[in-house]
Amino acid sequence: MRKCEVENLLRKVLVNPVAYHRIYAEITEGVTSGLLLSQLFYWDKVMHGSFWKTDRSFCEELSMGFGEFRGAKSKLKKLGYISTKRVKTPARTQYTLNKTLIFEEISRLAKNSNLACENPIHKTAKKAQSITETNPKITSEITKTTEKISSQELLALDLRISAEKKLFMREIEKIFRLNQREGVTFARITKHLVDIVQEGKKDIGVFKDAIEWARQAKASTARNQKGLFVAKIKEATGFTKQEKLLSK
Repeated sequence: MRKCEVENLLRKVLVNPVAYHRIYAEITEGVTSGLLLSQLFYWDKVMHGSFWKTDRSFCEELSMGFGEFRGAKSKLKKLGYISTKRVKTPARTQYTLNKTLIFEEISRLAKNSNLACENPIHKTAKKAQSITETNPKITSEITKTTEKISSQELLALDLRISAEKKLFMREIEKIFRLNQREGVTFARITKHLVDIVQEGKKDIGVFKDAIEWARQAKASTARNQKGLFVAKIKEATGFTKQEKLLSK
């Protein structure tokens, strides 16, 4: 296999890395449950709290079998680290993290070992102070590692945004068959969606919402279906740029 083929293959298979922090395996006493807890924290950050997700989606993200995944989820529930609520139409589960309990367990381990220096995670200022108030060295290490974790999470989010952006552009082109002039308008809309997700004004689900708005506009009886979609984007996301009229 040629070098360029290897590089292209690696780009495809490494497009969505999964962050894993050893401290989660320590507090759950298992690598599989620790990996799942790491991913739950990632989605909690992206969705700004509780979120809905299917078992199949998690299994695909983590390359887990259903048995492995459900065993890890059951363990996290028994430990009290997560609570879940399930609905059947369509089948999905709502996840809520018990961050207070998780941070308390991490704090307990930190007091009994040097784990705080090796694998700290985000804590409130009050929690961090209780662990580090007598040891400036630990405070320094926590700051450095926290910054590293933040960078990892931001990179993962950027990669996720990039994937959703490409899907959005592909679906919009398929729905509306844009001409060159209209493509400029929709490129600006795409950039606007990326900006508001990166700024935390909307969660990443806004890309899928926008695709659905486009389908609804296309299925409507409106004379200017593209204009109807742009109007919905302006209403729902605060898009304010004045664009040229789109073709009917």
